[in-house]
Amino acid sequence: MEYRFLTSDDLPQLQEANLAAFSNYAVKIEPSRDQLLRVLVRNGLRWDISTGVFEGGRMIGFTANGFDYWNEQPTAYDSGTGVIPEHRRCGIALKLFDLMLARFREEGVRQYLLEVISSNEPALNLYRKLGFTETRRLEIVSLGQPLRTSNQARHPDELKIVEIAAPDWELLQSFWTHQPSWANSIPAIKRSLSSKLMLGAYLSEQCVGYGIASASFGDISQLAVAPAYRRHGIGSALLHALHSRITPGKTATMNNIDSSSQETLAFARTHGFNQVITQIEMMLQL
Repeated sequence: MEYRFLTSDDLPQLQEANLAAFSNYAVKIEPSRDQLLRVLVRNGLRWDISTGVFEGGRMIGFTANGFDYWNEQPTAYDSGTGVIPEHRRCGIALKLFDLMLARFREEGVRQYLLEVISSNEPALNLYRKLGFTETRRLEIVSLGQPLRTSNQARHPDELKIVEIAAPDWELLQSFWTHQPSWANSIPAIKRSLSSKLMLGAYLSEQCVGYGIASASFGDISQLAVAPAYRRHGIGSALLHALHSRITPGKTATMNNIDSSSQETLAFARTHGFNQVITQIEMMLQL
């Protein structure tokens, strides 16, 4: 077997290995090559710190890593790790990890961040063995029915919802109840702006809420309302506006809501979203 770092030329094999590795996963993952690349770019993909293992020229395992700053520290992010079924339990993931760890230290990476589904005990046990610790729990909710209207959805008549061309991130962050996950963070949004729809809610020319979604994927990355303007139907109006722009046939989802943000989760339930899975965010200090 050959263990090595990847290059952009490995994308076709990475997509094939990804489909095979996640063929029986708890969540359906069947991205096209273009969709996979878009997700990896959003997550800050760096080929030179991503790894693969090959047998007979075929990729049978991989870890695709992104890089950016997280809590002001240079951080690698596991955007996807997989081993095809017939080669599992052979120590491949551990060997890939050892290869990456040496490169991370060379590159000055201070921490390694990832998310794992809470029911995936083998992966959780492996990460704990490697020294990862849980930082928080994240909920994925999906709209399995028509979008409902909240009883509090009567918003001010003068409310305007329009596209935001130049976001004031300092202002928008002041609306947050929790820090978005890596894939929904501001750097990730900036890396994928071409595929994002960003709407703002305005009262008397003042932005009091906003929402960001990917119409082609159906995922709602961020949705927040200024604290003083909550429970006035503004969040509901934003959600309905975003949902109306999602490509027909795509299911609306909100990925990685911090489990401690009960207000956000209650808002999602009120509008018909159901919990799909819980993910555990984990960090390894290097």
